[in-house]
Parts: sequence; structure tokens; C-alpha cells
Amino acid sequence: AFDFRQPKAIGCDINKDEEQLKNGSGYDHCYVINKKEFGDLALAVSVKAPSTGCCLNVWTTLPGVQFYSGNYLRSDVLSCDGKPLEYRGAFCLEPEFFPDSPNQSGFPNCILPAGEEFDQTIIYQFSTEE
Repeated sequence: AFDFRQPKAIGCDINKDEEQLKNGSGYDHCYVINKKEFGDLALAVSVKAPSTGCCLNVWTTLPGVQFYSGNYLRSDVLSCDGKPLEYRGAFCLEPEFFPDSPNQSGFPNCILPAGEEFDQTIIYQFSTEE
């Protein structure tokens, strides 16, 4: 259910009998980005909507990306343009450090000491395909 290394619809496995999917009512998980060095700019995610051809590539220097599948969107809440939100009608891709990074010595360091600067890159690249 959690393997997106080959293209598949987000909803394909979202209702599988998996403890972690049940706990979050869908996807709300941090994925590790496969890259050689922390800080390297790497393609983290590629998404395509087959019905429209809209594509999104997310590039980042951060080590992980949180994938949230809109598990708590509710139709009684309206969007900015006044339309009701739809359960799982949207998703988020949020490049980030790993959850619990400050407490895990084997994870990339996310602590920013006073006086130091933070510099990471996130690129959201939109395109269309036929």
C-alpha cells in the first residue's frame, strides 16, 4: 500500500487493511527521499493526473516528504471560492526533515543553533502532458 516507486493511483490501496492506513484514515506519512547526500537537490515526487495531463514534480534538498491524502477534509467546510471540500479530494506533498529528527542521532540534523542560517530548496514544477 505504501510503495509508490511505480506509478499508481493514490486511491488504489488507500483503503487496504493496513494498520498505518487505518490509524490516519489514509496516507499521512513521511517518505524518505533516495539520494546520495543530505542537502543534494533531488526529485522527490512525480505526480500525474491522467484525466487532465497535469503533472507535478517536487524537487528538494530536504531528506523526506510528507504525503497527506486529505483524510480529514469535510464537506461542511468551504474552500476559498465557496465550494465544499471533498473527503480525500486533495493531497499535500510537504518536503521536510523526518519526524522526531531532534531525538534521533541517525537522522539528518534539523536543529538550527542561534546565529546560524537555514538554507534548503523546494521546487514545485508544474507542467502538462497529452
